[in-house]
Amino acid sequence: MFGKEFSLVIVERGYRGHAKVGASEVILPGGCRVKSAYAPSQHKLPCRRRLAIAAIIGHLKSDHRLSRNYMKGIAGDGMSAFLSGIGFNVRVLLKEAAFFACICCSAQCQNF
Repeated sequence: MFGKEFSLVIVERGYRGHAKVGASEVILPGGCRVKSAYAPSQHKLPCRRRLAIAAIIGHLKSDHRLSRNYMKGIAGDGMSAFLSGIGFNVRVLLKEAAFFACICCSAQCQNF
């Protein structure tokens, strides 16, 4: 993220008081001040998307060792996040494979 300029930044409510950071517009969850009927729904979409991603990041931090980076430098930061994401995706795929294997083997499987 170093050296990149973003046109839109979605933040939490604790970041109140800033409408712009550099050239980036700051979006806070909550009420939209535009008076059209369409604007509030368009304002909520990126905030909901951010909340969905925040839960996955929490699981990565607690279950996949993303809470502390043991690799050196900026490349190590990216590699650590990338490998944690791979571990998360593999765990999801293994759960789905076990579920389908259970369905194929017997209809009486009580594990799922």
